[in-house]
Amino acid sequence: MPVKLTINEGTPFFRHENTHFNETNERDIHKHGKDILVKGLSKAYGRPIKSEVFLSKLEQRPDIMVNKQTVIEYQCAKIDLRKLSQRVMSYYHAGIDNYWILGGDYLDDKLTKQHLKFINHKPEWGFYILMLDSIKQKFTLFYEIRFVGPFNKIAYRKKSFNSCNLRYLLNFKPKFTSLKTSNSRSFMPTGSKS
Repeated sequence: MPVKLTINEGTPFFRHENTHFNETNERDIHKHGKDILVKGLSKAYGRPIKSEVFLSKLEQRPDIMVNKQTVIEYQCAKIDLRKLSQRVMSYYHAGIDNYWILGGDYLDDKLTKQHLKFINHKPEWGFYILMLDSIKQKFTLFYEIRFVGPFNKIAYRKKSFNSCNLRYLLNFKPKFTSLKTSNSRSFMPTGSKS
């Protein structure tokens, strides 16, 4: 079985290549998700949206360029925090807003700590994370994300959207729930029992 050199934050090592889920499959998932996003955004904004535009000043090629000040990255493969921070900061220094939509290896029915590095904020949604399952053609919005209790449990609300109508997702304005304080001074989400 062939091996591949892997270099991450620790020591470089060799690993066997996975024959069941390889880079080609990841690219197909990624490409399909980008196609869904480009078509949906073009329809929602009523104008063509570009993908894979090379930004020579940054030496980067964002997945989707909404306009000169806004890019969207569809992140399917695992990315370490250092590399993610470098990309986000390069956009920030160039005055470009960047939004990250998770797919592939990051898809899950619930939020875990691995997702938190992609957290973003929008006044209508509070802190949020957006996922796109390109196979099921479904967006999942995790919104009103907060930490609850002494062990910082991740609390959030969740809503799914069909990818055919991206405008509905973009215009979604939920009513916020509030946190209640019990006599023991621990915080619980609305609807929780003490």
